[in-house]
Amino acid sequence: MGNYQIEPVTAKNSRVIENARFRAATTSMQGWRSSMEDEHLLELHFEGGITLAGVFDGHGGKEVASFCKARMPRALRNSKSFREGRYAEALKEAFLEIDRLLLSEAGELLLRRHKGEDPDGEMGVSEAGCTATVVLVTGDRLYCANAGDSRAYATFRGGEIRSLSRDHLPGDPCERHRIERAGFVVEDGRIGGGLNLSRAIGDLKLKRNPCLDRLEQAVIALPEIQVLDLRPDIDFILLGCDGVWESLPPEEGLAGVGLRLNARPAPSPALVLENLFDAIIAKEPQHQLGKDNMSAVLLQFK
Repeated sequence: MGNYQIEPVTAKNSRVIENARFRAATTSMQGWRSSMEDEHLLELHFEGGITLAGVFDGHGGKEVASFCKARMPRALRNSKSFREGRYAEALKEAFLEIDRLLLSEAGELLLRRHKGEDPDGEMGVSEAGCTATVVLVTGDRLYCANAGDSRAYATFRGGEIRSLSRDHLPGDPCERHRIERAGFVVEDGRIGGGLNLSRAIGDLKLKRNPCLDRLEQAVIALPEIQVLDLRPDIDFILLGCDGVWESLPPEEGLAGVGLRLNARPAPSPALVLENLFDAIIAKEPQHQLGKDNMSAVLLQFK
């Protein structure tokens, strides 16, 4: 996940895009980390009126997160399930296909390129991985796929909040059972004292037990899917890596975002995200929370 610096990097990389349906923004900030390992994705006009958004929180390096950002749109488009309108299945297939490719020799070469390394150098198993939270918005439904501890929320006018994801942690009973059957122990909420996630793309060294199926490994890329029927009173969707959620209760953060988004005159949605990041970043180096990379995607319904 990288070491910390003496001073944070608070410059934001923001973008605002808009169409007939959404005002949208993406924002990322390195913060106290020595490097930026997050990536995000937003395509308002993905395919046939569908919007695609995602956040990818890298650990052990940025290369898997970068790989996911580059390959997720292609993996979805290539999915037969996607072409047939079976979007929940398409998301599962895309996550697993990207992970399968990473486990191949070709995938290791591609990871080297994303890391900026010589593809002809000595090969080794990458230790990097990333969480992935990806949302597809169709005409009347929202599909959220999540593997790891990034999160997505939908908020409604009137203050109702709907969580669209669930954190995947090694201490969860069902996750722990799989991890232990794969030959690992869970110590202090971490697999073998290391990774504190039970689902992620990459983390290849935890997926190489030859006696087990790919969905029985200590860490798996299979996402959980939530489907939301869109209502006329939906206000916005916010996706964020775990650095966005660790130091502020989601209800408080989302309420603040909603108040600022719906103020008059309407502010830039990117400015709303930037103000949120400034509010939650650790103010002193000794603080434990608010020191991670931060990335978010905001979709406000018009």
